[in-house]
Amino acid sequence: MRILFTACPMVGHVNTVLPLALAAQHAGHTVAFATGGDLVERVEQAGLTAWSVGPTFAEAGWPPRSPLDFLNAAEKRCVDLLPRAERFRPAVVVYEETEAAGPIAADCQSTARMRPT
Repeated sequence: MRILFTACPMVGHVNTVLPLALAAQHAGHTVAFATGGDLVERVEQAGLTAWSVGPTFAEAGWPPRSPLDFLNAAEKRCVDLLPRAERFRPAVVVYEETEAAGPIAADCQSTARMRPT
């Protein structure tokens, strides 16, 4: 099964889903992990395929001061994330609670599967 993990480009946010992504890969699933470019190396060093999507922590102007800051950054991540997710075609999308790009990617994938071929 193809599983896409996505997290805000913040160490504590990536670290919350990294163990689950590693467990999924260890169980034989094909895993991709999307986050900001500044944390791609951290994900790759853990042994996962990492995608650089959207702004880095600094480019997003963080630390976040409002929940809207997470939404603004997620909108920018979607620009990179959605085309990659469409090509990857995950069966499952896993995201941490502040990653608003994750549910958008999941919805796009479920909508694509419902289209007649």
